[in-house]
Amino acid sequence: MMFWLSLTLCVQGCGMEQLSAEQSFNRAVAGLEGVDNFTFKGDAAIRNGDSGIFKQTVAFEGQLQNHNLLTLTTAKSPPSSSTASTYSAGSMSMDGLKGKMKYEKGAWRPLASGYSNGDWMSRLNPLEQLQYIGDTDKKVAEEYGAARGTKVLRIELAPEASRKMLSEALNGQMKQLRNRMDQKGDLLYSDNAKARERLQAVWERENQELNRLLSNTDVSTVFHLTVNKKSYLPQKLSSERKISYKDPSGRKWDETMVSDISFSEFR
Repeated sequence: MMFWLSLTLCVQGCGMEQLSAEQSFNRAVAGLEGVDNFTFKGDAAIRNGDSGIFKQTVAFEGQLQNHNLLTLTTAKSPPSSSTASTYSAGSMSMDGLKGKMKYEKGAWRPLASGYSNGDWMSRLNPLEQLQYIGDTDKKVAEEYGAARGTKVLRIELAPEASRKMLSEALNGQMKQLRNRMDQKGDLLYSDNAKARERLQAVWERENQELNRLLSNTDVSTVFHLTVNKKSYLPQKLSSERKISYKDPSGRKWDETMVSDISFSEFR
């Protein structure tokens, strides 16, 4: 009896032990892509410098339904004397938001017609993050000391891949700001032609400055993916992105962005 029990446990748990770190990552991502429904909860934060104090934070949760429909919600910040402010996407607060995304033609897209600022959802969508990681240049290694029944994978993006991921996010925000200037009813729209020209000039100047900064920015991004050895499905995805750049005066700035996401209720 003990022989058969041991054999059964090995069949369930030994398969992932035989996979390389990158193979384990690919299998976990493929497994998640094959799930029709699941939920997740997470939080993200930004820290400037080495103070250890997070200046912007956000808690969020999401639900995947019918394989390709994702609902994302951010929590409303409670009244507090904390020094941390609400995490933001560009000029947009991420406090108490709700949106939907749909996976079609190989990409996740905001579902609502005319929705102009879906970038916040892309930032918090773990499926979109894992898709990017899978397609980009990276190093994957297994970490020691994982909890029983799990495997922890450390995924470090190549420097150029890290910079590209950051550039796409920030340029996406700038593009959305520009689009809002042409949408009647938006706070950035003006019926006054001269006012629109002045605002567009400001946007052009800021966009050029952003691209200048990005060309001289050092970026490093590390993800940790915790995988269940029995189901091959992800349990947790965490990330840390460190950015270092110099402003026009030559002063150096450091910024760290971290996030933690836990998956559950796979069906």
